[in-house]
Amino acid sequence: IPVFIGDKIWCGIEFPAAMNRAVDGALSLYQAPFASVDYFRSFPVVYGLNTCGNMKAAFENYVKSFAVKKKPMILYCDWAAHDDLSNGPILSDEFSLKNIEEVNDFSKRSSVPMDYYLMDAFWFEENKGYMNFKPSTFPEGSKNVVKKLDEYGMKYGLWFDINFIHAHMEGWEKYDSMINKGASCFALDEVANLMTEAVAKHIVEDGVKLLKFDFAYFECKNPEHGHSIETTESKERSIVNFIKMVERLREIEPELVILCYNGWTVSLDWIGCVCERAGYAISPYWCKYIDYLYCGDPRPSEISTKDMENSLVYYSDAMIRNFRDSFIPFKYIDDHGTMVGETDTIYNLGDKLFRSTTLLNVMRGTEKMSPYGQVTNLTDEDAEYFRYVNSIFNVAVNGGYTCSFILGDIRKGEVYGYSLGGSQHGYAIILNPLKHFVNVNVKLEQWGDVNVSVVKRIENGDIVSSRASTANGGIAVPVAANGYVLLEWRVADDKTEGQFVTVCPNEKLAFCTENISAVALSFKKADDGTPVRTAFGYPEGLTVKSGDDQLKANVANCVWSGISWLYFELSGEKEVCIEYSGNEILLMKYELIKESGK
Repeated sequence: IPVFIGDKIWCGIEFPAAMNRAVDGALSLYQAPFASVDYFRSFPVVYGLNTCGNMKAAFENYVKSFAVKKKPMILYCDWAAHDDLSNGPILSDEFSLKNIEEVNDFSKRSSVPMDYYLMDAFWFEENKGYMNFKPSTFPEGSKNVVKKLDEYGMKYGLWFDINFIHAHMEGWEKYDSMINKGASCFALDEVANLMTEAVAKHIVEDGVKLLKFDFAYFECKNPEHGHSIETTESKERSIVNFIKMVERLREIEPELVILCYNGWTVSLDWIGCVCERAGYAISPYWCKYIDYLYCGDPRPSEISTKDMENSLVYYSDAMIRNFRDSFIPFKYIDDHGTMVGETDTIYNLGDKLFRSTTLLNVMRGTEKMSPYGQVTNLTDEDAEYFRYVNSIFNVAVNGGYTCSFILGDIRKGEVYGYSLGGSQHGYAIILNPLKHFVNVNVKLEQWGDVNVSVVKRIENGDIVSSRASTANGGIAVPVAANGYVLLEWRVADDKTEGQFVTVCPNEKLAFCTENISAVALSFKKADDGTPVRTAFGYPEGLTVKSGDDQLKANVANCVWSGISWLYFELSGEKEVCIEYSGNEILLMKYELIKESGK
């Protein structure tokens, strides 16, 4: 992190392990060269100006300017479906082929294709430096898996442990960093070169397009390695070697996506306790080289809950808050995604957190949906829910929506949430970590003083629909203990009826039509705003009912040129329900025409 000098300028060495400090009025930019030399070349020292009236916002804009450019994605990972550390099942060729079929089946049920399939740990032969697949479990190497992924249009991702801890390398005692479980020192070129060679081999031979790097112990306590053994100083050469490796791998595969998990924080204890604390959890300069920085394996937070799994959610949100305080943009934070399965490493969760974390996976602004584990556990209703949340994901990423924290700070145990939206439309999720019901007043900065149409979309995992409106006083939102509520909002076209609402696949909307003489509906595509013109005015999959009876529109005959609206005259119907089973996300404008004089 750079040093902020008043509210005018920042300054610092641009390197993830450099120490930038202001001590007794003096600026100290400290770099530790690998060996005793007469001179060395410093990493870049950058001075920046506050150009937007907010020092931290100005620096964050700078971070976004140099960060890796990447695309939104949907990533499946097989961890939690297998668990070679405890109660299995064990990763193998047979397991993987069956699991890929199951993931593809879930994609069909949810109509959400997976962009990547990430194979996690224990695919490799020990003592071979991650060069080969384990012959006992992958007798034909990766051939069958690669063929199956190609068949289903999923790109291949592979796991590596940076320091060869799980590779159990024999005869490597001289490379021991003396840090953790036989971790090898990445500052030594022999170690870094072997890792680079292994990863490059799988990129070239197996078509790997995504990497998960795990367990990075960049420090070294071994005095025989020719570098300082002080915690921060000892990291420098390791990180230099890591950056060189990343740059080399991206030359081989320009579309490579890199996820970095445990070990990239300033110290490992940052992921163990999530209370608010002084200092910075992680360097934003990692964003120059890495697509996603992991906020930590799910674990209970310091907030006690009746159902332990809710505490796992609060842990992740506290860590995201720590990462944002360290100037990591939301879209570069890996929030661990949605884990489903019966393995010990994910606390035998089953599908208890599937609905909440699927939604949060989108609302945290990561631009990456990440289901993990046993998708066969998920019902058809879960698949429909996943499809619904994916539609929100598509609206958000296509609209370039920005994410921000709202309400309180989860690290303090307060009611909190996220806003994901633009100037005219967006979503807000409110989470209640308290042990009792709360009624929260929500007013987003984007709303200003204009009227806003607000619809409750999801409540505690159930898709719901209710209409409300708010002016500059905000809207009251009831939230159950350990519950959550998703709102969708849109700035009103005027101060009466005639609002646009988003209609997603498999959605139902109900309108109270008491004292209403007619209903007018018109339709646009959500992605580009063009009218949806059909022969009878109904977008494919859309019906309009009152009770069990389907209403008849005024235009009953085929319109050869197409028509983008429907008009229904009512005869005392108390409620009109719109049901939609199409594939496209729609914008629907509704107008409720009142009876004369009422």
